[in-house]
Parts: sequence; C-alpha cells; structure tokens
Amino acid sequence: MAGLWLWKGGAGLFPVARELVWQLPADRAAIQTVEVQLWDGTLLVKREEVRTPNGAGPDLVERLALRAGTYQARAFVTRQGSAAPQVYASQVRLGDEETVVIPIR
Repeated sequence: MAGLWLWKGGAGLFPVARELVWQLPADRAAIQTVEVQLWDGTLLVKREEVRTPNGAGPDLVERLALRAGTYQARAFVTRQGSAAPQVYASQVRLGDEETVVIPIR
C-alpha cells in the first residue's frame, strides 16, 4: 500500500507524471507564435516557444513531473499583423489528476 501511495505522489509531497494540455484560442489560423510558461512561485518550471508561420495546429501538449499545488500559467500569443503578443495568465491547481487542460483565453 505504501508503494501505491508514493507512486501517486504521496499526497502531493512528490512529483507525479502529468500531461499539460495548453488549449489554444479558436483563431488558430492567425497564430504565429505561442510561448507558454509554468511558474511555481518565482521558479520557472517549464517554458516552451512554438513558431507557427502557417497558423497553429492542435493544442500544445507537454509531459512533466509536478507536485500537487498551485501554479501560475502564462501564455504569450502573437498573431498575424501584430508585433506584440497578447498575454494570458491563469492559476492552475493540481491535485491527483494526471491530465490538466489549461485554456488560453
């Protein structure tokens, strides 16, 4: 039983393999660049930038080990005809779920 407890993250004490799905906005054809960041307080946990000169495809999916807790998600989306990215931010609360959907809206 202790093995299962540790495998599932030990009540949030240990990192667990998770899948983060960054749900892109509906106007995917206009998206040129997407940068996503996941922060744990002042610590940058994950950063990825994807350039999509012909428009964005499916949602971005990342796999990483994270403990239960609250994280800050940030996304920077640059669209055709715009030099500055649009910034999106939200809090992500992780419990025992393995897949987390983060809407970029």
